[in-house]
Parts: sequence; structure tokens; C-alpha cells
Amino acid sequence: MSSTQQKTTIWVDADGCPQAVKEILLRAAERTGVPMVMVANRLIHTPARIANVRSLVVPPGFDAADHRIVTEARKGDLAGIRQRLVMRDLMDTLRASGIQSGGPAAYRQQDKQKFGNALDRVLVRFRAES
Repeated sequence: MSSTQQKTTIWVDADGCPQAVKEILLRAAERTGVPMVMVANRLIHTPARIANVRSLVVPPGFDAADHRIVTEARKGDLAGIRQRLVMRDLMDTLRASGIQSGGPAAYRQQDKQKFGNALDRVLVRFRAES
């Protein structure tokens, strides 16, 4: 890897990321050695055995983790931010107020498997390009 070429980093909005997804990402980071940063407004404990995973604490505030990821991420990095979770939160609020009773299904085993497989394909492609 040349001095101008940097390793892909996985950036995660750990405030809004489902636990099941965090676990999949941690396993992938451990298996591949890809650096991963879990950004949140509180300390996210990361397994000591995975040296390439770290926690980055940002000040409290709406989308603070997303904004930090946007400023820190480089071309070629993988970023998981809250954008897709906003709709989920809206639907939860609507259901709680009795306005909306439907919404997306819970995160199922099949969803976890699809996410894990897609992540593996992306990481393999990144590794081939570096």
C-alpha cells in the first residue's frame, strides 16, 4: 500500500445502529482487520481483542455522530449513518401515538444474513482494489 493510499475504514453511527448490525460489523472487522470506528455521544465499549476497532465520542446533539462521520470519512470508506433509521424512528413515534399501526417488520435473522453477506461482498471488493 503506497503512502498516499490509505486503508478503508468502516464508520458506524453507533447511537442509531441496531445491536445485531454492530455485532456483524465487529465480527467482520475482527475477521478482515479493516479498521472500524464506532461514533456515538457516549463511550461504546469495544472488545479489547479487536485492536482495529475503536470508539469515538462526540458531544450530544441531533445527528452529531453523523456529522462527525461525514467530516472524518474519506473516499473509499464505508459509512453507516442514521439516514435510514430516521424513517424507523418516525414510524415508532406514529405507532406510539396511535396514528400509524403498520410499519417495517422487526430485524429478522434473514435480514441479518443479507446484511452480513452484502458486507462481506463489499469488503472483498475493497480488499481487491487496495
